[in-house]
Amino acid sequence: MGASPKISSFTIIVMFFCMALAGLAFLPLLPVKLSPSWTLPHITVSYKMPGSSSRIIEMEVTSRLESMLSRIEGVKEIESVSGNGEGYISLELDKHTSVDMARFEASTIIRQTWHDLPEGLSYPVITASTPDDKAMRPFMSYTLNAPASPVFVQRYAEEQLKPRLSRLAGISKIEIIGATPMEWQLRYDSRQLSALGITIADIQEALSNYYNK
Repeated sequence: MGASPKISSFTIIVMFFCMALAGLAFLPLLPVKLSPSWTLPHITVSYKMPGSSSRIIEMEVTSRLESMLSRIEGVKEIESVSGNGEGYISLELDKHTSVDMARFEASTIIRQTWHDLPEGLSYPVITASTPDDKAMRPFMSYTLNAPASPVFVQRYAEEQLKPRLSRLAGISKIEIIGATPMEWQLRYDSRQLSALGITIADIQEALSNYYNK
């Protein structure tokens, strides 16, 4: 049998030196964090149904939404809680799953199943959380005070301040929060509607068509 080829020590040193240079070349590509997070991104879907027991919410809402949301690609674990008058579903995602895409899929599923959910249920709210939430904190925040209603102050900020601030170079996103949205209350006379041949469904359809525009 022939003797196995021997590798000289000089060759080993050269190979080690080349690998060290390659490692130094890829070093800037490594992600660096001051405080690395061990948590995975997750999405929470919360909803309310005043006056309903936890059993009703579990049967009519949570179980339906949970079975549909579990189909989202990248869901690693799903957890749900149903209480009196409210509930939520938490989706833990794989680290390689895009939170924005998963949130879009969840929004689409809720929109498609909304008509099959019971009346009296508030429209589910979707909140997303990622390990880098601390990095997404606002760089600067302003507080507006004025002798006016909060809605007027927010409208002024939306129309006057936000367009000017958005022109600054490097601004990625501007959020204005604080005011409670206004609510319209529509009252009708049932006798007058009967005389005119108009039903409540006709009013709801007219409002829905108006706001869809």
